[in-house]
Amino acid sequence: MIPANVDRRLLTILLIVFVNILGASLILPILPLYAQRQFQMSPQTIALLVSSFFAAQFIAGPYLGQLSDRYGRIPVLILSQIGTVISFVMLAFAPNTGWLFAARILDGITGGNIIVAQAYVTDVTPRQKRTESLGYIYAVFGLGFMFGPALGGVLAAAYGIRTPFLLAALAATGVVVMTWRLLDETLKPEQRMAARQRRGGSMSPAAVLGNGPLLAILGIAFVGQFSLGML
Repeated sequence: MIPANVDRRLLTILLIVFVNILGASLILPILPLYAQRQFQMSPQTIALLVSSFFAAQFIAGPYLGQLSDRYGRIPVLILSQIGTVISFVMLAFAPNTGWLFAARILDGITGGNIIVAQAYVTDVTPRQKRTESLGYIYAVFGLGFMFGPALGGVLAAAYGIRTPFLLAALAATGVVVMTWRLLDETLKPEQRMAARQRRGGSMSPAAVLGNGPLLAILGIAFVGQFSLGML
């Protein structure tokens, strides 16, 4: 249970993350069946379709983090979620497999919602409470994944296989409105200007490879996500 004295901005970002994950996970049990039944895609091609989202996110994720430092958390959150809305609508009305891949890649490229949400929480939380606050993000992340796939399956069975995609687009639209209306920018203009004036970003690949503790953390995260991805 979240304490009553938690910052309003933290509660708002937690609600946004929950709605975001709920909408995104609506399509998880449907997408492979949708690709197979509507487009006669083979299991190997479906695996590539699922992986295309994460490949795009792998490439774009660091750049989205840099953009949020340079131009603010709120603009990047809004633009990334608009990309998600467009991608879900593309999935719902896709005429061929190319559109499916384009939609998933677009969502991966703009899918910096959780990355920026974590940065936002770090901005608004005192250092001694950051681990606890980031734990709340993963708690609501788990809640979204609990309810989203079940809801997506029920809706697809009752109202048709395209329905979860449209509802996910509606949920993502709600996140755009909540971000715009309820969240305040956490980075001051001088902080954003300083980030824009830095050359080459804050960490180069060489700097990452030369940071032993960071490499260890990334390795642990990779093994954990790899095992979940195999499922």
